[in-house]
Amino acid sequence: MSYGNAFTVQTPNAANINSVVLVRNGAVTHAFDMDQRVVGLAFTAGVGTLTVTGPPNGNIAPPGYYMLFLLDNTGVPSIASFVQVAQAPDFSLSASPASQSVMQGNGTSYTINVTALGGYSGTVGLSVSGLPTGATGTFNPASIAGSGASTLTIGTVSSTPAGSYKLTITGTDGASLTHTTSVTLLVNGPSDFTISATPASRTVSAGSSTSYTVNIGGLGSFSGTVSLTVSGLPRKINASFNPSSVVGSGTSTLKVSPNPQAPHGTYTVTITGSSGATSHSTTVGLTVQ
Repeated sequence: MSYGNAFTVQTPNAANINSVVLVRNGAVTHAFDMDQRVVGLAFTAGVGTLTVTGPPNGNIAPPGYYMLFLLDNTGVPSIASFVQVAQAPDFSLSASPASQSVMQGNGTSYTINVTALGGYSGTVGLSVSGLPTGATGTFNPASIAGSGASTLTIGTVSSTPAGSYKLTITGTDGASLTHTTSVTLLVNGPSDFTISATPASRTVSAGSSTSYTVNIGGLGSFSGTVSLTVSGLPRKINASFNPSSVVGSGTSTLKVSPNPQAPHGTYTVTITGSSGATSHSTTVGLTVQ
């Protein structure tokens, strides 16, 4: 018998059968371990026959030899018949890694594994669905005979929308066997960062101090170091950042300290973040009184 498939049992008492069960052998003799779990099987009764469906999978009944019992309406078992539960020819499908990241306009790949089960020797054709706009998926090879591996290469274009996508990989053969597995594709936008500051303005007395929070937000796969500078302050006003730079995403505190002789007035203060050749700025207001 094979998993999930039907087979026929001959019995003159078919109409009175209440259950059909498997009990795995406990030894090479006819003795068996009564502590073993009994596996019940679905069946339909005919005239002098039972049509019995094998266990759904190997988690319910691992491959091997079992005793098959028919129990009548009073619970009396039949004499056991020895049967073999075998894996029907089939295949399994898996993919690794579970997730890949790619920048817009670039590519990445996954390894697709086909494993033959129960003597399977068919040819499995591979396909992929769930790709974002502008992305392509190609398999090399496009089909696998028996067991083997294929490389799924994903290509994107600059206009492929950034986001997380579930890709479904399907393996199908001519015997109508179909299995699927899934992976995650993360499409990242350009590597860049944003800069902002809060609050939008502060008022401070000469001889005192105030502060702003500077926010750096990484875009895409940005992981660079953003160095911070400030401009637009008049003389006798000191400014410092803590920390003076931010890696990837994070915050820094800008402390502004006018000394007692600092000129009164309202100023536009420019805060600039620089990482390599890329720089962005934001402004805040400062009133000294």
